[in-house]
Amino acid sequence: MRHFGRKTVHLATLENDRGDCRGHALVTPLSRLRWGLFHPSQLPLGPILLDPGLESPAEALNSLLRSLPGAGAQLDLTQLDPWYFPLGMDSPQAEVVPYVNTVGITVRGRRYEEYLEQRPRKLRSNLRRYQRRVAEAGLVLHLRRDDTPAAVADAVNIHGLLESAGWKGRQGTALHPDNDQGRFYRDYLCAEAARGRACAYRLQTRGQTVATWLVAFRGHQAMLLKTAYDESLARLAIGRLMLAETLEDLFRQDGLQRIEFYTNANADQMEWGTDSRAIQHLNFYRHAALRHAWQLGRRLRHGLRARRTDQAAA
Repeated sequence: MRHFGRKTVHLATLENDRGDCRGHALVTPLSRLRWGLFHPSQLPLGPILLDPGLESPAEALNSLLRSLPGAGAQLDLTQLDPWYFPLGMDSPQAEVVPYVNTVGITVRGRRYEEYLEQRPRKLRSNLRRYQRRVAEAGLVLHLRRDDTPAAVADAVNIHGLLESAGWKGRQGTALHPDNDQGRFYRDYLCAEAARGRACAYRLQTRGQTVATWLVAFRGHQAMLLKTAYDESLARLAIGRLMLAETLEDLFRQDGLQRIEFYTNANADQMEWGTDSRAIQHLNFYRHAALRHAWQLGRRLRHGLRARRTDQAAA
């Protein structure tokens, strides 16, 4: 909120009759009749938490809609993980919308070598090929792990310079040490590093950093937040080698059970995962009839667009 918030964001708190907190959400108006989660691109999951012991999540969402200022008819809940949000609620007011498939790795005491041996043969063959290319180029790669606030801050700045020099910089979406994204990740990861809950990895050669991963920890999980690499070395597949080195080090961390990517996983990323699951949106309507009306409206709009496309082709 400090870096990306605005005055229209509301904190909603669900309480029971005794005043105990049973849930939180950050919500903001999207139009006169629609509300949604406050969801800047830096959040991999929508900012809503409900007590898993709730008997009726649908009733909690009904309560939220009724309490919002104005005449809220629809609540858009974006990027929900089924491990943490009851997407399977039995309610005619709820509409689940597919979004992306993310990928994760189950560690649970396994060695990295065992995990790698279970990856597809093509992935292991490609890794060996990339390593040969690096050796033929006369480069020696070294992985550095930073976990103090000062070192993490420096790594975030370097990450920003790498990202800004690549395609994200050309698109204007890159993290940079001097923009809002850079300040957010630096502040967040430094604060987490001070609690032992974040680190930054750098892949270095000849004293230069050529790739980075920014990582946060919660409990027994590691979240791979952001990566960047020197795109002038793309032919050496530095990004994939960086991922392999990072995973190998994470596998050595005591007590780690899961590694989460929280990304729109492509076929290449799927090969690294031991499992995948769908991250989905949920639209919740004040009345079931509204859901049916909006769905009918969408079908009509899609039909009109398809007809115009056919006419243009003809």
